[in-house]
Amino acid sequence: MPASPKIALAILNDNPSSTAEMKAIEFCAAQGIPLHVLLIADTQFAKYGYVDQLAPGSSKEEFVDYVQKETEAFMANAEERLGKYSVESVIHRQEGRYVKTISAWTLDNEVTQLFVGQSPKKGLMKLKQSLAEKIQQACQCDVQIISNE
Repeated sequence: MPASPKIALAILNDNPSSTAEMKAIEFCAAQGIPLHVLLIADTQFAKYGYVDQLAPGSSKEEFVDYVQKETEAFMANAEERLGKYSVESVIHRQEGRYVKTISAWTLDNEVTQLFVGQSPKKGLMKLKQSLAEKIQQACQCDVQIISNE
């Protein structure tokens, strides 16, 4: 008997994609399987750029504490939001760079399909590879990029 698929939804810091979230929930509900939600906290600040430009007058440690608190608050919000659906959800929290952390986690946890949200590209940004596309390229599982249009 083949093993049931393991489905995950990647949430990048505090930026959930409601479209990707709903697609993942619908997919898992149809198959009667749990949804694994992977919340990535970019503690290496790849998203934030230079800390001293964003938080002048505060130390890097204070900014790290701020990001950690925001991540914890977002996790609580995600648990509450996902609890409203009839799909079992398991929330996993990881810290690190998005692409490397997600690709390693999906491999270590034998994920078969990953849902990732993506904002619509505009203008010259259409020429640049998106974070979701980088994740898709790095992962060994099937990655569904869901556009938030």
